Amino acid sequence: MKQKGWIGLAAALLLAALSGCQAAPVLPSGAIACGDKPKAPPERVMCPMIHDPVCGFDQQGQPLAEYGNNCQACAQPVVMSYRRGSCS
Repeated sequence: MKQKGWIGLAAALLLAALSGCQAAPVLPSGAIACGDKPKAPPERVMCPMIHDPVCGFDQQGQPLAEYGNNCQACAQPVVMSYRRGSCS
C-alpha cells in the first residue's frame, strides 16, 4: 500500500514540474535567438541608433515586423529571434 502512495506522489510532482515548462522558440532558417530578454519595458531599453534592419520572429517562428536593428527587435517582449534584412 505504501508503494502506491509514493508512486502517486512522484507522478504528481512530475506533472507539476512539467506543467511549468515552455516550449523552446522555433528558429527559422538563418535566424538568431535573442538570448536573455531585458526586464525593462521596450521604451526604456537603450539601443544604439544604428540602421541595420532585421526581421523579428515570435515563439512559433512567425515573422512579426521589421525593426531598425537587433537590439530594438529583441527589446520587444514577443520577439524571440531575428534575421538580418527585411521580412519580405
